[in-house]
Order: sequence, then C-alpha cells, then structure tokens
Amino acid sequence: MIRFFILLFFISYFNSFCQTTDRQVRSRFFNRLTYDNPLDYDKINGSPFLNNKFLPGKIINKNTLDIQNVYLRYNVYNNFFEVKESDSGDETFSLMKNKFIIPSINQQEFYLTKSIENDENIYVSLVSRLNDNKIILKAYTCEYKEGVIPKSSYDKGRPAKFISNEVYYIAASEDFKLYKEFDLSKRDLLDIFDDKRDALKKFIKQKDLKFKNENDLIILINYYKSI
Repeated sequence: MIRFFILLFFISYFNSFCQTTDRQVRSRFFNRLTYDNPLDYDKINGSPFLNNKFLPGKIINKNTLDIQNVYLRYNVYNNFFEVKESDSGDETFSLMKNKFIIPSINQQEFYLTKSIENDENIYVSLVSRLNDNKIILKAYTCEYKEGVIPKSSYDKGRPAKFISNEVYYIAASEDFKLYKEFDLSKRDLLDIFDDKRDALKKFIKQKDLKFKNENDLIILINYYKSI
C-alpha cells in the first residue's frame, strides 16, 4: 500500500512538472493572439496568410538548440506567426518575435532581421548562399486594398483584396543584414552579378530565362557559382 502511494505521488509530481514546463515554454515563446485592427478575412479576396491552414512545423531556439514541434501559420499581412500546440487545438497563440527564435514550416526556416526602409523587424527565408559573405534572402509581403462601394448603378464597385508579393535581398551571411533589394529581372540580376556579367548574359539568352518565378533565379545562381 505504501509503495502504491509513493508511485501515485511521483506520477502526480511528474504530471505537474510537465504542465509547469509547458506553461514556461508558452510564457517564453508565445503571446496571446490579438489583432489591433481586425479584418473579416472571409469578405476579402485573396489571403493574408502564406499558408491558409496550420501546418506541422517547428520552433527552434538558436541559443539552446531546443526544438518544439507545433502547428504554424504565417500571417504575412500582420507579420507574425500563429501557433497551435496541436492540430486539433482550440487555442491560438502568436509567436514572440526574437532573432534567436526560428519558426520552420516544411523545412523552410524564417529569420528576423531589420527592414532596409525602417527599423521594423521582418521575417526572411534563405534562397541561396552566394559565397562566405553574401546570401540571397526572400521576404513575403501582403498589402490590403480597401474595396470601393458603388454609389449608383452606373458606378463599378471593387471588392477589398489582399495583394501578395515576394521581395528579394542581398544580405550578409553572418547576421542577415540586408544590403540591397532587387527584382526578378534580367537588368537587376546582371547588376548584382556584375563581375560575371558577360558570361551570365549569354547563359540567360541560351537558357531563355524569363525570371517569372524563383526557379529561373536558382538556375542563374547555380551557374554563377559554377564559373
């Protein structure tokens, strides 16, 4: 009987410890999810999210190398990650913004760095490493455009919508400091890779690269690093 009560005590203590640990993790990494200017997403064309559904992901602590498995959704419009502790969880948190806390979805890691335009923290992900000092990063953007209500039957209305886009940067490989923003265009890319401009110009023409998507950028970078 004494052994039974001792075992019961340890089980109770262990469960209490786990719950305390979970609360500590939440307090360090998670905030209560609140919106300063809530919008009714269902009434707006497009999406404020990179991924509309919560997907299996990880939160990586760069200092301690601890990894926590969670479910994540990137709210690009509001520039933060929404977190659920389980797929069926009802409670949603926002991930605290800290350069040592790295969210990861589908093996794509997101890092905090300072915007070129201001001191705002933005999330970026790695596209490619150019050399030991420079890398190419990508940031997702989302702009909200208000709708227009027609004043009469002769006027044309316009629904509210989210406009999503991607922005590319040259950055420092050590601290992810952003140096220069560029477009996926032949002109911008030749300016960036000016040291091998002639060879790349011929390669772009030979491969008929149009830079309509990131795949053409990766092809060009791989060739740049090979010559």
